[in-house]
Amino acid sequence: GNICANEACTDTDGGNKPYIGGIVKGNNKFNQIKELSDICTSADTLREFYCKNDAISDMYTACSFGCDKSKAECIIAPCTDTDEGQAIYKAGTTTGAVFGEQINVKTTKDDVCVNNKQLKEYYCHLTGAVSAVTVDCTYGCSEGKCTAPTQ
Repeated sequence: GNICANEACTDTDGGNKPYIGGIVKGNNKFNQIKELSDICTSADTLREFYCKNDAISDMYTACSFGCDKSKAECIIAPCTDTDEGQAIYKAGTTTGAVFGEQINVKTTKDDVCVNNKQLKEYYCHLTGAVSAVTVDCTYGCSEGKCTAPTQ
């Protein structure tokens, strides 16, 4: 009989995503069933396996901030915040990869007054990405910080 060895291709990281380590299962180009893990091939290069046309495909990605060998993924731009978190009475500058934007690009965001009563406070999220929260300032907002209550 005719034995078909085609297996649907699956990828634990959901595709060509160099910032998430993954394992791909399926047929390779020689129609062999394989299970392959993403791998750092050097200190700053990742070999990413993913599914394309229901078969295993791969590509090499240059990691701007290095490749994490233990996680088999590119390292996200490191995050720093001059006011060390959600400090609303202190103006700060947060640098790193911005949540929802390109995570291989380092961006700088200054805390900013949205209007004279609200502050957009940037900080480093637990994920390591630059995030923002808008807060209401009881005593007003100016120069990237809420006005502190007077004693």
